[in-house]
Order: sequence, then structure tokens, then C-alpha cells
Amino acid sequence: MFELTAQPLFVEAFPQEVDGVMHSFLKTHFALDEFTLRRLVAVDEKFAAICEDFCDALEAEQHWKAKGELGLARSREYARIASELEEEITHAIARLRPSSE
Repeated sequence: MFELTAQPLFVEAFPQEVDGVMHSFLKTHFALDEFTLRRLVAVDEKFAAICEDFCDALEAEQHWKAKGELGLARSREYARIASELEEEITHAIARLRPSSE
């Protein structure tokens, strides 16, 4: 899925394309893995796109949820999409964690 290569140990900030909204969503959902998340976003364009899609899905879910009954079905669909993307992000982060063997 993702090609992992040796990278610098410290990435100071999220790249420019990771704006405030995206940064906020990612930090909220992956607070314990912020360092790993920063590294992956900085070095892997495909991973960064998945993160952006995740944040877009969360934003859309909130938008449609605010519409009440009229937006309920769409809100659920975006929640499902966000959940699937969150799984992908979690899996990618887990692959970089040291094994506990």
C-alpha cells in the first residue's frame, strides 16, 4: 500500500497543504501518533491525499448532520467513508511502530 523509506527523524510542521482544518481533524483523531502522522504526510503524497480525504469526509459529515433529517443519509455516508479512511491511516501508522517482540 505505502512504500516506507528511511526519513529524517523530525518533521517540524505539517506541509503547507495541510491547513488548519485538516491539521485540527488529524490531531484530534490521531493525537498519540502526531509525530508519525507528520512524517508520513510530509514524505508520502498518497498518504497525505488519504488524510485530506479523511478530513473532507469529516467536514462533509458535520455539514450534512447540521441539516437535520434532510441530511441524515448523506451524513451517515460521509461517516462511513471517514471510518474507512481512518482505518487506512491507522494501519499505515501502525506499520511504522516498533514491534513489541
